[in-house]
Amino acid sequence: MKRLASSIFLLVALIPTFCIAGITSDQARTMSLPKIAHRLLGESGAIMIDVDRPRLSNLADDPIRFYTHAMATGSQFGLCAADWVTVGFNAKQTIESLSAERRYGIAGDMYHPPEAQDDSRKLCASVKSTKTTIPRLMRKPR
Repeated sequence: MKRLASSIFLLVALIPTFCIAGITSDQARTMSLPKIAHRLLGESGAIMIDVDRPRLSNLADDPIRFYTHAMATGSQFGLCAADWVTVGFNAKQTIESLSAERRYGIAGDMYHPPEAQDDSRKLCASVKSTKTTIPRLMRKPR
């Protein structure tokens, strides 16, 4: 959890470095996940496990969204959290915006008898894709 938080902080702190790197919509659609994540997010891209790629030819109208692994929140058995990182582009197809949001979801029986934190971590780690699981999840209240 600390590694993820520090990675997201690093991502936000270093975004000006990556703003000079442009990317075409064709590259965004065809690059492997590790390559596109590293190109747009630097070292923080290593924690991404899935991506929503642009469907349109203009990246300014179709941002790229990355997804992290699910992780145990520690507050309730079966409740997992994941981060969605969205990269927006300007007309020159260089990075214009970056946002990260924490999303929550239920990966198991929340009414399960109290278990060790390790069991909750294993349950959240078993979630294969936060892209397909997280839409059912709630957004963190502001």
